[in-house]
Amino acid sequence: MLFLKKLEAFGFKSFAEPLSINFEHEMIGIVGPNGSGKSNINDAIRWCLGEQSMKSLRGNIVEDVIFNGSGSKLPLNMAEVKVTFDNSHRFFDLDYDEIEVTRRAFRGSGENEYFINKQRVRLKDVQDFAMDSGITKSSLAIISQGNVNSFAEAKPLERRALFEEAAGVAKYKKRKLESLKKLERSNENLARIKDIINEIERKLPSLKRQSEKASKYKAKKDKLNEIELAILVKDVTFFNQKLIELKEQQKVITFEKQEAEREITLKENEYNSLSKENYSLDNKITFLSKQFQVLVNEISDLKVQKIELDNKENALKMSNSDITVSNMLHDFNELKIALYNEQEKLALLNTQQSENKTIRNNYLKEQTKYSEELGALNKTIFRLENDLDRLQRSFENNDNLHEGVRNIINNKNVLPGIIGLVQELITVDAQYEQAIGIALSGRLQDIVVKKCW
Repeated sequence: MLFLKKLEAFGFKSFAEPLSINFEHEMIGIVGPNGSGKSNINDAIRWCLGEQSMKSLRGNIVEDVIFNGSGSKLPLNMAEVKVTFDNSHRFFDLDYDEIEVTRRAFRGSGENEYFINKQRVRLKDVQDFAMDSGITKSSLAIISQGNVNSFAEAKPLERRALFEEAAGVAKYKKRKLESLKKLERSNENLARIKDIINEIERKLPSLKRQSEKASKYKAKKDKLNEIELAILVKDVTFFNQKLIELKEQQKVITFEKQEAEREITLKENEYNSLSKENYSLDNKITFLSKQFQVLVNEISDLKVQKIELDNKENALKMSNSDITVSNMLHDFNELKIALYNEQEKLALLNTQQSENKTIRNNYLKEQTKYSEELGALNKTIFRLENDLDRLQRSFENNDNLHEGVRNIINNKNVLPGIIGLVQELITVDAQYEQAIGIALSGRLQDIVVKKCW
């Protein structure tokens, strides 16, 4: 009964072009010169049906069955063979009239793919199918070169294997061997399971005690989680309220700082204006001092001239010269008038100088007062900035604390006797903050408690 219908091959050994052979007659012969690929047809059928021995296919590795190229054609990266069987009489246990078995091999990875009626299957499925068809390596359905002598010279046990293959008994024996191997593995697994059961039964009392402890631990752990969750919710509410208060304080301090900065700007402007006026008064006093010195020099000259005139007057009186005396008296009177005028100018300049000195002293006092106020405002700003930094640190202190300190402080509402941290409890003057911070740098995160435990 003929049930092999068609063979298709592409890229298998010497078949660089697609090959298709229809088996439509009871007997078909393939002729050709040596090396033309006649034996490759036989190899293609065996390879498609799951043959794994490359030596029986006259090769060494999987890539040997893929077309490796020639002088006119490039090598291919895949070999594919399809074998179609007639199953109209349901010779195979598949509900199809035709069954197509396909095998592919890829160069490089050496991966193989198997298909039955275009559905991907395992190698074992194809080998079981080949055993059902009787086309296997040990069957007489395919007789390769040199196999006739080996059949004739075979030993009785080897011939028995051939007869069993021909009678269809070999596949059942193979399945029996596989079942026996599975049974043996199952017995081994069963023995291991028994050992495991014995070991578990030996440990069962201890495991039971551990289970009870684990159950108690789980119950207490759940209760602890509930308590921690309640504490966490309470702490979150508390810290959110504290955060709101700190933000309000920060807004107030920021506003006060801005007001102080604006006042400083106004005072600085007034201070600069007074400095300019003071500079102008200094220039004016310097000018008046120079004028005063000039007048003093002129008065000294006039006094010298007066003395000379007095001497001349006495000399003239002794000579009884009326004309000369009259002229000298006239000159003397003019000098007295000039002296009086200069003395009045000098008195006026002294008065102006005194007034300007008074104004200058007042400006200096105001300048000193503004300087003191400016210093006080700078100190206020420094204090406000320190307060702002302190509030910011107190807001972020939980992230800056050591892990153990942070855990205790976060739960101080439920831990009795916790007062707080050293850095939160001490307050010092602004001028000593930096010194105290350096002195207590290693102790600022110490926890203050009501009593020792």
